[in-house]
Amino acid sequence: MKQKMLLFFGSFLIMGSAFADYRDFPYTYQARTLPQKHLEFEYYIDAALPDFDLQNIYSWRQQLEIEYGVTDKLSVALYQSWSTEPFIDGSNSIQYRTTFDEIKVMSKYRLAEPGQWFIDPLLYVEYIMSTSFVGKADEVEVKQVFSKDIDDLHLALNFSEEYQFENEWEIAYDTAVGYSVLPWIEPGLQLRGEFHEDQTASIGPSISLKGDNIYLTTGVVFGLTDKANDLDARALIGIHI
Repeated sequence: MKQKMLLFFGSFLIMGSAFADYRDFPYTYQARTLPQKHLEFEYYIDAALPDFDLQNIYSWRQQLEIEYGVTDKLSVALYQSWSTEPFIDGSNSIQYRTTFDEIKVMSKYRLAEPGQWFIDPLLYVEYIMSTSFVGKADEVEVKQVFSKDIDDLHLALNFSEEYQFENEWEIAYDTAVGYSVLPWIEPGLQLRGEFHEDQTASIGPSISLKGDNIYLTTGVVFGLTDKANDLDARALIGIHI
């Protein structure tokens, strides 16, 4: 097992620089799109622990994304997601059930060439179709993505507006900074939160490993406010074809 892990991580070192649309941060997007007629598969795993004192109460989400470069500036994608949530059974014990809960359709458009403006902007729009298995209303999410690359230093800021039908808008932010200590490895720091009656904020580290046609990005954030989860974690792997 140890030899397999060393071989896996060593392959990132051998492969060198990564493709155009790799993710430096697990939560924060950058103004990057796929090259025209290129395809990418991404697999996400999210975990949430609301309270460290109740470590047996947690939730998981898995997402599979297929993204396609329509042009060098426009990408579209289809997501499917499954959630694992706790519930109390008839004997008052905590059990978990996994449901297929969402289909997402996403489009993102890069407004300028990298470095053309002082900051690189991108517009992100997503329609979230909830399945009948969970009974949630559909949602629309819009993101304004801003990023800046200064040699090996990478900065990113996102604002998100999410509207769930028959509900109200929720506004959130994600911001991150990372530095490529080697061409294939980049540690970073993320701050994220939501603006509503129960404001939340979380902060934590991330790390990204990059190869020519593959990347692995993971990170955790710890809650800074009472209403935030004590711990959120995400790992994602992207494969470029």
